[in-house]
Amino acid sequence: MTTTSTTAYWDLHWAGGRRYRQFDGPEQRLMDEYLGPSRGRPALDLGCGDGALARHLHHELGYRTTGIDISPSAVAPAADDEGPAPGPAWQCADITTSDLTGLPEPPYAVITCRRPVSPAETEILTFGWSAVQTADLDVLRCYALRH
Repeated sequence: MTTTSTTAYWDLHWAGGRRYRQFDGPEQRLMDEYLGPSRGRPALDLGCGDGALARHLHHELGYRTTGIDISPSAVAPAADDEGPAPGPAWQCADITTSDLTGLPEPPYAVITCRRPVSPAETEILTFGWSAVQTADLDVLRCYALRH
């Protein structure tokens, strides 16, 4: 069985010029509202793709952000698309099979992941948190989880 989490699938996706849903104004405002300024706390963007969300967390909200993606074809352009100020750290890894002990900055104040989540994954994602807030944004459901 082939899954969409394979390096080959996502590398072909990004190398072929295909993109995931663009990180846009409504999503940025939702992030800003729920997260607010970070005062330098660490953040991790899983499946960072072109790096738009990681850069927003880093440059606009002030997080020390690491973007991680399975696809070298996504991570390389994300890392190359930096301005004059230092940007997020970038790593190419499969979060389901790679050794992630070398990621910088754990524990993270914020972990983001922009992908569809099934009802079963939602239950796993939200289990054990004392406060769970959700907001629907087009096809995305955003979660704010707090202890």
